[in-house]
Amino acid sequence: MFGLFKKKLLFCDSWDVKPHDFVFYPMEGRMNDVHLGCSRESLSVFGKPDSSEKVEADYLRLLYGDSILECSSKLEYIGTHLKNAQVIINRNEIKRGMTMSQIHELVGVPDSKDDQDADDVIYYYKRGGLTIELEFDLVGLNRVNCYPT
Repeated sequence: MFGLFKKKLLFCDSWDVKPHDFVFYPMEGRMNDVHLGCSRESLSVFGKPDSSEKVEADYLRLLYGDSILECSSKLEYIGTHLKNAQVIINRNEIKRGMTMSQIHELVGVPDSKDDQDADDVIYYYKRGGLTIELEFDLVGLNRVNCYPT
């Protein structure tokens, strides 16, 4: 009877806690040396997440500080807010607050963009089977995401 209320352990619950020393390379689809498509067990190199949540039956969102990793049996999504995260695109560090024109100089013109909301604009780049999103708010660049196309 008491087992009814016991929380089911997730695959990452037994991982050791480690410091968040992440470098995100969205154009390469990787966080440090872990690439999109790697097994979810390979995420153990990052240690136990700060928090995790089930999105669907076999789909989990892992939160590490400013960074989000989503997986089923493999890594399917990497995203990060640009507060403390280090993001490298074309050998250049991308920072919070960069303008759209600065991004054009470093990354090029996006393949498409969503600017229906005046407060938020999303640039979409398609590279090597990946979709990379650069999200801007009123301050400038604030988030970077990537996932398989």
